Amino acid sequence: MNRWKAVVAVLALAWFGAAAPAGATQMTVAGGSSWRVEPTVTSPARYDVALSGVSCVSTTYCVAVGYSAGDSFSVSETWDGRSWGDISQVDTGAGTGLAAIACPGADDCFAVGSTIEHLAQGHWSTQAAPSQGTGSELSDVACAGRSFCVAVGYAYHGTQPYAVIDSWNGRVWSAEPAAKVAGAMLLAVACPSTDTCVADGSHVVGHGSKPLTERWTGQSWKAAFPPAVTSGKEDELTGIACPGVHACEAVGTWSPGSSAQGVHPLVDRYAGGRWQRMEVPVPSGEAVSLAGLTSVSCPSATDCYAVGSYGPNGDYKILAEHWNGKAWTFQSVTNVGDASELSAVSCVRNRCRAVGDSLSSQHVYSSLAEVN
Repeated sequence: MNRWKAVVAVLALAWFGAAAPAGATQMTVAGGSSWRVEPTVTSPARYDVALSGVSCVSTTYCVAVGYSAGDSFSVSETWDGRSWGDISQVDTGAGTGLAAIACPGADDCFAVGSTIEHLAQGHWSTQAAPSQGTGSELSDVACAGRSFCVAVGYAYHGTQPYAVIDSWNGRVWSAEPAAKVAGAMLLAVACPSTDTCVADGSHVVGHGSKPLTERWTGQSWKAAFPPAVTSGKEDELTGIACPGVHACEAVGTWSPGSSAQGVHPLVDRYAGGRWQRMEVPVPSGEAVSLAGLTSVSCPSATDCYAVGSYGPNGDYKILAEHWNGKAWTFQSVTNVGDASELSAVSCVRNRCRAVGDSLSSQHVYSSLAEVN
């Protein structure tokens, strides 16, 4: 269910915690460019499956990862240019699911969550990872080559979170010192080069949270604080894409802190050496009480795609947005079952594939994939 990140799970539970109205059917939301469903194959032995991460090396090779709540182990699914293959078991169920994946090459992927898994020659294996403390979870991973990857996440000192960063040098994973920011949680990372990576998330401020980014300069991680929403109390960034070393789009959510005031999508853009907050449209004519973006992918600085979900009172639908270099616009999508969400997106040129889950009228989750 959703991305299996502790912070994002707060939204996911709220979004899917209530049942949608009975009899809901597949529908298309009005908008601009459209997304369509690609059939995924789920064995009858697998149930309550949600996909949380996807990485596409080419238009003919993508790998998605997630979790089977019914089986209590992580799963993967591969796109071969024609169809998505059957759900495969990744681990033995010792962890709590995989949150994200990065593939520096075909048949060479790293997936992260409570463990680090590596795909090679069609087989998954658990990697030796540095111990980063109590409750350590890796939220995202990015690679700038087969011998350079970075995974980010968080752990806890008591109830206080702190940022966790691991790096891959082609042989071993090693712990890296994050910037010293109290109450930090890193939820996403992008690496446009081996000398530049940018991670985002949030940090504790009073009784709430504000957006946080950390940039790898080739020597150390430096913190920066994108503009928060003036009326926001709970602001966090959950996805990031950097089509260049000086250009990034970060997405997430913000909330005034009251359930009655809802949750809203958040986009911060890095250009010209600074972060600025962008306006994000939401569907008009609907009582949207909860809306958020969880992932973004940018084939170029003027072509980005972000996904998430929105909806009133449990009747949740997919939210898809497109950046054309000037503005974000709402896109058409296909919703499946009583509720649908897309948790991750990966683009090669202007062809994007997004994954997530849908909820049936029997309250069973199924993997969901869509292509633009």
